Amino acid sequence: MSMLKKRSTAFIVAVFVIIFGTLFGVHRSIAAETRKIETMFYNGVYIKDQNYTQPGISDQLDKRATAALGLVTIAAHYDTLADKADRLRQARLALMDAETISGKYITNEKMQSAYEALLAELAKQNLTDSETAATQSYAETLDGAQGFIQSSAYNNAVSSFRNELGAFPVSILKNLAFAAAPEYFGVEG
Repeated sequence: MSMLKKRSTAFIVAVFVIIFGTLFGVHRSIAAETRKIETMFYNGVYIKDQNYTQPGISDQLDKRATAALGLVTIAAHYDTLADKADRLRQARLALMDAETISGKYITNEKMQSAYEALLAELAKQNLTDSETAATQSYAETLDGAQGFIQSSAYNNAVSSFRNELGAFPVSILKNLAFAAAPEYFGVEG
């Protein structure tokens, strides 16, 4: 106790408390906003001027995964498509297992590539009328969901927040506080 009676010791303790408190506050604030923005990936982005909430990218990825499974099921009837169907099945499983937003982006891109390859081969087959209709429906779902994902406002929200983090003094404090910014659904350039 006598140590705290010295002004120099009390001053040093006060400085540490202020620094720790500031960094703790910065970390908590950025982490809360990051969680809020990343929740938009799952729950959708509210577009204020349109008074509308876009469905989440995660929902669109689920639709793509379901449609991809449908294409794999159709392709299973044709031995010559086994490799391409397996590639799409594996890409779909990787998408479903991806745990990070950037990981979901990477696996979705791989699934898109596998889907396009399988669809091109399915077009060369002598499909039944019901298989043709189902293939077209699955392709429309995959393409429609991908189009929506590309027009989603999620990355705009991430970009806007990251720009705010670039302002002084937050640009310095965020690194000292080990605060992570929200992930883009894409590859950071």
